[in-house]
Amino acid sequence: MTTFMPPVLGVLLPHPPVIIPRIGQDEASEAQKTIDHARLAAKTVQSLAPDTIVVITPHGTIFEDAVTVMSGDVLSGTFGEFGDDTPYRLDSDTELVARIHQLAVETNAKLTVLDEALKKQFQITKELDYGALVPLDFMLEAGFDGTIVHVTIGLVSPLELYQAGMLIQKAADQLGRRIVVIASGDNSHALTDESPEGARPEGKQFDDMLVDGIRHGKWTELILTDRDFSESAAEDTILSLTIMLGCLEGSLIQPSLLSYEAPFGIGYTVATFRGSGRSEVTLYTSLQHAISSHIQQRRTQESPPVKLARLALEYYVRHESRPTADKLKQLVTLDMDSPHGVFVTIKQHGYLRGCIGSTEPVSASLYEDIITYAIETGTEDDRFFPVEEDELDELIYQVSLLSPPEPVTSPGELDPKRYGVIVETDEHYGLLLPDLAGVEDVQTQLAYALEKAGLTELTPDVRLYRFTASEYQ
Repeated sequence: MTTFMPPVLGVLLPHPPVIIPRIGQDEASEAQKTIDHARLAAKTVQSLAPDTIVVITPHGTIFEDAVTVMSGDVLSGTFGEFGDDTPYRLDSDTELVARIHQLAVETNAKLTVLDEALKKQFQITKELDYGALVPLDFMLEAGFDGTIVHVTIGLVSPLELYQAGMLIQKAADQLGRRIVVIASGDNSHALTDESPEGARPEGKQFDDMLVDGIRHGKWTELILTDRDFSESAAEDTILSLTIMLGCLEGSLIQPSLLSYEAPFGIGYTVATFRGSGRSEVTLYTSLQHAISSHIQQRRTQESPPVKLARLALEYYVRHESRPTADKLKQLVTLDMDSPHGVFVTIKQHGYLRGCIGSTEPVSASLYEDIITYAIETGTEDDRFFPVEEDELDELIYQVSLLSPPEPVTSPGELDPKRYGVIVETDEHYGLLLPDLAGVEDVQTQLAYALEKAGLTELTPDVRLYRFTASEYQ
């Protein structure tokens, strides 16, 4: 029987290649605070003499349904895309990778190993991406000569990300490994007009929330950050941080915020997290409770159109038959039943799970149309597998009732916050609803709509329409 042994340290480090002096050169000095504290964190890691560094990156091969761990005896990579071909070759802790994989299979965890077959399938020739290489470069500079485990985030639920970290911790415990876990992540890319995503209010809000959350140990709040908010803030920290915190499950976490700065319009945070002793109330339990409470609150506050959509899909999934409008009218009363264009959107853990509808009514009854599109969204959106019964309690619904589309003569008549847009030719059609996260200007809105239509540019034969939408939560 092994003794409970949390990682000797968790570390949050940013990953802009510009902070590697030989790459950033003169620009590197603009992030000197980050460089100095990354070096300090690396020296702290080296003083603890870990056997293995587990590095979690948001820039590896990302899957929608699993966290991934890289296989291979030696992992290699370069900063070639940033003009530096210096080769990196680091020994992988293959025994720890194998144990992580074994536990994932035994527990049916959302974690998989990128073996040689998958590397070939996805044409992976460089295993160490820059999200991993930047933090590892600082570790190597400080003298680290142990093994590594390369982990890439997955677009799974916060609880599943956290469980992946717990599984890594358990595997290390079983093997008696002393590990340091590095969460690689930049903060908002939308802080100023010079930022890669331009200035958005969510940018500063996110970075302020992150810094405050680390200082005061607000782990549940950070892990359950709203995904629409994260996307608007254009950050890639939370998912890596969630897995790292999962590696510290069961221990008392002592955070130390070393530095924060935002050169180049991007937020960079360096922090360390020590686990010590046993926590009486585990973070995993707190997360379960918070997630359940959020869903239940949404259910009690949902509008009649949303309740109708939810009940329709739940009935169809559980009974494999369509409920009648008369049956659901006994449970839900709409304050309107006139025909409308309808779109039903379903999200799971903050990510899109399906969206289907029409700008025109397909029947004389709003009840019938909401039922139709709720079922089609959950079962016929070809971007996703059909919803299964064990997912129903995790789904969040939105119903959009659309005004009739009206033609516009130029993009100047569009406003992505107020209007949805339709782009259309004789052979192509694309629609985007209004007020979507990350769609801040007409140019972005049109680019997404054109992409959905299978078009690359706005040519004279493309017809534009706009519409409004009443959103129901």
